[in-house]
Amino acid sequence: MASLELGVPNTTRTVFRVGSISKQFTAACIVMLALEGKLSLEDKLVKYVPDLPSKFYGAITIRQLLNHTSGIRDAEAMYPLMDIDYSQWYTDDMFKKMLKRQHGLSFPAGEGFEYSNSAFTLLAAVVDTLSGQPFEDFAADKIFKPLGMTQTHIQTGVRTMIPDRAAGYYKRSDGTFENWMTNNQLIGHDALYSSVEDLTRWVKALTGGVWQPGLFEAMTEPGVMKDGTVNQYASGLTVFKYRGLNLVAHNGWYVGYVGTLMMFHDEDFAVILLANQGNYGTQKTCMEIADILLVDRFAEIENNASYRKGLTDNRFNKGVPDSLTGRYLGIDLGMFITFESIGEQPGLRAGGNLYEPSPYAPNELINHHSNQRIIFPEKPVEDNRVIFRMKSAYVDYGRYIRFTELPVDMDELGRYTGIYRSDELGIDGIISEQEGKLVVTVGKESGTLSRFEKERFASGWAAFTFTTKRGSKINGFRMDCFGVQGIRFEKQ
Repeated sequence: MASLELGVPNTTRTVFRVGSISKQFTAACIVMLALEGKLSLEDKLVKYVPDLPSKFYGAITIRQLLNHTSGIRDAEAMYPLMDIDYSQWYTDDMFKKMLKRQHGLSFPAGEGFEYSNSAFTLLAAVVDTLSGQPFEDFAADKIFKPLGMTQTHIQTGVRTMIPDRAAGYYKRSDGTFENWMTNNQLIGHDALYSSVEDLTRWVKALTGGVWQPGLFEAMTEPGVMKDGTVNQYASGLTVFKYRGLNLVAHNGWYVGYVGTLMMFHDEDFAVILLANQGNYGTQKTCMEIADILLVDRFAEIENNASYRKGLTDNRFNKGVPDSLTGRYLGIDLGMFITFESIGEQPGLRAGGNLYEPSPYAPNELINHHSNQRIIFPEKPVEDNRVIFRMKSAYVDYGRYIRFTELPVDMDELGRYTGIYRSDELGIDGIISEQEGKLVVTVGKESGTLSRFEKERFASGWAAFTFTTKRGSKINGFRMDCFGVQGIRFEKQ
């Protein structure tokens, strides 16, 4: 239903907020300007957004913004840490001030991969500067109008009218629904509304090679880090294989809406699914649709000698050792995962997701539906506790060790408890003692701290590294979580 209150059904012309599917349109605007010679993807960001501090942002290139290797901290990840609800109003001015408050990046530009909505909001600002017109007008003139995408709009304010828009909802555990809408209008990374019919027009034009020759090829060139590592994220699109077929795709989510757009471009086949239930899993459904409609092609690929050889060469093709089951901790981002055996079939299960031997790399397990990969090192690594690394096309979850919790004695608890201030987030973090455990609260995030090294703890959503001054006295901590690494808190 487009509206549960009014009893209006969804159709292929119903308009949904598409979340991060918006990013490919922002990337297209940038790449079109580059193909016209109006900018170089190696240009520095501060050339077009000069009010950002060069000390931190000066080395970042346009290309690094496009493929999430810029190191710019993610505004969307910072919101809950700043006690801001996703449905609250957040302006471009507030966004810029937040970036200027940062004392650094998550990592030096080009030396890591981390999904950053902030990067695409800044790319929209680059389009503003170069084109001399608002980003939403440029996108309409260059893409929406020429392609007949009459149902596609960018919302720039709470009063913007969006014809045929579906209401956004959240489905509760008891099966009932609640309204879930947002007034957040930051553009570039989000705020685009469209329909299945309009996105079909976009896919046909983008992959057809006639409308803008060279655009699709440029947008699907994977990002490369300074050390030569090739990522699966290109320019507003992820590029990988699904069951042996080349796939270009992107998911989108924002407060009450979720969607997936995937293009099997070699097969002239695409799946587009938009939903107005914010906690619905669209990607898995799209993969299952592809499983049905491309069944003959998948059978052909999976019977191919090279594909079969890839599976045969995988170190886990005859089974996964029982010793790999158990609980693991991501020491970089403080997340936990528990692996369970799946019996005779080679692979592991975690949280309902199946990880099977990968046909693409000899030391990997893969969940085909999510493209999450469990990567085991071929050679011993510097930290010999590391068992594997976890990655997807969107997230590098970092290194995982087998989790053994180290005790915190009762007389130690007072060393850590107290109020900690982050000037970068503009908020206090609180560490308290509850029933003999340390509990951390930062904005809307809270959790019990589990110690895994002398001064390192994990909460399930972040890793905390405490620092000392004059012996054993705690003077602060560093927090690392998805989208926001290296945030410093000082003990008050």
